[in-house]
Amino acid sequence: MYKFFKILLILVFAIIFKSYSQEVFIPKYFTVISKEKGKQMLNQCSRATPRKVKKFFNLTQNEIQKLDTCFLNYFKKEYLEMYAFQYIGLIIKGKKYININAFAIDNDIINNSNNKWKTEPVDVCDGGGAFWGILFNIENCSFSQYGSNGIA
Repeated sequence: MYKFFKILLILVFAIIFKSYSQEVFIPKYFTVISKEKGKQMLNQCSRATPRKVKKFFNLTQNEIQKLDTCFLNYFKKEYLEMYAFQYIGLIIKGKKYININAFAIDNDIINNSNNKWKTEPVDVCDGGGAFWGILFNIENCSFSQYGSNGIA
């Protein structure tokens, strides 16, 4: 009987540990754009962005950590590692979201922009899948409104 409880206890701890050890993706290149640049961030040249935005807000570290935790539920790590990310908080219909602006790291934006991408929204016309955006629902850890840039 003692052996049974010992095995049961080990299984319970294994399940608890598994639930707390979820893999997290923290991008090598990311930045949070100030709420004052919200309209500029949503003014993308060749892709749709969220509509009916009530206001913008500055993200907290907890909100960014929630995004980091949920990324791998929807994307493969190898795919995400090819991109840099800009985040901004926005409110639509009373719900908090993170708008994500993503761009390939193998271009001049990261390497030759004097780090301007860290404070200014990146907006490139065309470029296809090297530039994309998506909306993250902070409350329920879901993604929607994916869009990539057009192709010239």
